[in-house]
Amino acid sequence: SLKKKNFVITAASNGRRPYVETILKKSNVLGLFDDLAILNYNDLNTKGDILKYYKKKFGLDGEEILMVGDRASDRDAAIDAGTPFAFCSFGHATEREIPDYSVELKTLYDIVGIFS
Repeated sequence: SLKKKNFVITAASNGRRPYVETILKKSNVLGLFDDLAILNYNDLNTKGDILKYYKKKFGLDGEEILMVGDRASDRDAAIDAGTPFAFCSFGHATEREIPDYSVELKTLYDIVGIFS
C-alpha cells in the first residue's frame, strides 16, 4: 500500500469534519490519513489554501503532492497550489466540468499504479 511505502496521505475537504471522518471510517481508511485539513474560513478558505498548508507542514514542493478529486474546485485547488491533479472520472463531475488534468483515475485503485 502507499502508506507502507511511507507516502503521506491527507485530505483537503470543504465538508465538515464529522462528515469527512464518517466517510473515511465507513471506508475503513481513516487510520491511513496523516492529516484531515478542513476549510475553517480563517486561514484555510479554499482547498488551494489547504494544499499550501500541506506543502508548508510537510516541507513539500508542489510536484511532491498529488491532488486527487472529482470536481472543478479540486482542479482549481491544484492549479492554485501548483500541484498535479488526478481526476476521478468515476466521481460526481458533470460532463465537461474538468477540462484538463494530469492523470485520469477510472477507479480509486488506479492511484496505486501511478506510484508503483
